[in-house]
Amino acid sequence: MSGKKSSGIYVIDSSFNIVSFNEPMKEKYPLIRKNEKCFKALMNGEEPCSFCPVDNNVKGPRMYTDPVRHVKETIDAIDLPLADGRMGYALVFNNVLDELNMEHVSYSKRRKILVCESSEDNREVLRGLLSDEYDILEAADEEEALRLLNTHYRGLSLVLLDLGLPEGGSYRMMNRIKDDVMLQPVPIIVTTEATDTSEEEKCLQLGAVDFLLKPIHPVIAKQRIKNIITVRESTSFLSVSEIDELTGLYTREAFFRYAQRLIDTSPDAEFDMFIVDIEAFRNVNEKYGEQVGDQVLKALADFIRKKTLDGICARLNSDLFAVIRQANAADDKGKAQEMMLEFAEQAPVPNLVLKNGIYENIDKTLPVSQMCDRAMLALKSIKHKHSRQVALYDGPASQELQRSQGYESIFRNAIEQKEFEVHYQPKYEPYTGEIVGAEALVRWTHDGKVMYPGDFLPVFETNGMISNLDEYVFREVCEFQRKRREAGNEPVPISVNISRESMFDNDVPQRYRKIAEENGVSPADVPIEITESAAVGGVEIKPIADAFNEAGFSLHIDDFGSGRSSLNDLNVLSIDVVKLDRSLISCIGEKRGSLLLAHTIALGRALGLKLIAEGVEDEEQLNFLKENGCDYIQGYYYSRPLPEAEFEKKVSKTR
Repeated sequence: MSGKKSSGIYVIDSSFNIVSFNEPMKEKYPLIRKNEKCFKALMNGEEPCSFCPVDNNVKGPRMYTDPVRHVKETIDAIDLPLADGRMGYALVFNNVLDELNMEHVSYSKRRKILVCESSEDNREVLRGLLSDEYDILEAADEEEALRLLNTHYRGLSLVLLDLGLPEGGSYRMMNRIKDDVMLQPVPIIVTTEATDTSEEEKCLQLGAVDFLLKPIHPVIAKQRIKNIITVRESTSFLSVSEIDELTGLYTREAFFRYAQRLIDTSPDAEFDMFIVDIEAFRNVNEKYGEQVGDQVLKALADFIRKKTLDGICARLNSDLFAVIRQANAADDKGKAQEMMLEFAEQAPVPNLVLKNGIYENIDKTLPVSQMCDRAMLALKSIKHKHSRQVALYDGPASQELQRSQGYESIFRNAIEQKEFEVHYQPKYEPYTGEIVGAEALVRWTHDGKVMYPGDFLPVFETNGMISNLDEYVFREVCEFQRKRREAGNEPVPISVNISRESMFDNDVPQRYRKIAEENGVSPADVPIEITESAAVGGVEIKPIADAFNEAGFSLHIDDFGSGRSSLNDLNVLSIDVVKLDRSLISCIGEKRGSLLLAHTIALGRALGLKLIAEGVEDEEQLNFLKENGCDYIQGYYYSRPLPEAEFEKKVSKTR
């Protein structure tokens, strides 16, 4: 592509069937066919393209980025009477800019081969042998070969690689290709004078598909090359690693590559990076089914594509989308917020909430993956904050990113080294002063520094590691219970907190039961505590709550009364114990607060629930709770959380 204007025209009827097309259009889209739907022939789609001016009723030329050829064009739809009297449309394409300098996209009938050969004489031999049938690219060393490969890989049919590149360059090159998901589909034939089978084995392990011995036999070489190209072209030329099958957007790897090309070819431009996410998308799949969930994702992909015709967009994973586009002063947070609301109004299911993290005016020296990380961090800062849908990356967020990435990098080692220590905060029967149970709380000691849950749990909740920590703590408690039983001690129920993330893992109840059984522990002796925020919308988590009950676990609601309580959750879920949040306990002594707490306790008892007051710190609070019939007390009035040995001693003194 040279950047010269080249018009392509095709005519369709009102049903999008192709009536005719000119030669420039055939050159642009070789697969175009008469009497076929244009979107099927050009884009292999099942419905009109998202940018179609006919379907969108757009008048006049409009610029967009061709998702197949990666060039920027204008497209115009002109009303046109057809020969049979029907009304049709002429669609006119004008190439205005080779946006990504994609000279590697070739629609020539001649295949293209990259010859990487250190010897000029050998390159001349191969050029003379192959140039009558193939377009030849030549490289004398590893660096030039990789540059050409990265530029032309989508149009390459084959690489002929000399095994004798200086300083092991051939093996480094094969390693680079093997580790790059975009380059892997290009077949490699190794040319060599060596007959050592160990070298052949090594090359095959690195991805080579065949060998040619030097001096090269012309007939054998041409036939092997032809056979390999034929086999390759019998499969889809456009690798699934580039295009997401569900949405038609780029995959993560392709997005990183093309975004970098866009940045490199626009040195004077400024760019913004956007990360878009559907809040609690898992709930959509569970409530409506995966088929509807897929419809939501496709609808969002089409929406993003229509809104960013001048940018590059991708589906990074599941419900996470990325967009890079040139910075525009008009595209402020307010406009992004409007777009999020606009999609929610037209989405296939109601009440969708979208979140958008924006990294404005990107640092172009960073890898694209880190640009995405920064936009992602902005998005994570508003997770579960219903009043905010858009956030910008800023300086403080950078420090948080470094902290988060630091935790992620040492998390697995911390698990293996048992840096996480479980402490136990006793639960007391207030009338006898006897310890009747405990809650397991985690502390993290790293490099001699003790970190409390508030320091690291929020990070783990956003990066997905919280489920691993949940299970780690559960295992530790089961092992402690086993040691107590082996020592002849009477069981004391020790409740274990579980995150919302773990609550949506359908395998957790059975897995936790197996862990308990392996330690000879009854599930009744390791109750499961779910936070009030996890219990909100009890219908959504009812299946897994029921699975915990069926597996023999008792369920407790933690932090009840902290602001998001739903009495219906107490009705829907099979809850045994309600823990009254410390915010309610702190209201004791206030007329309205005391009345509210007294009625909450009375309601719990009427429903047959046990009630635990947490955060009890003084005698006034204790006496009020005893007078109103609260079953158990937990808080600093009796005891702080204790290490395992100290807790065991305290239990022995009260029983």
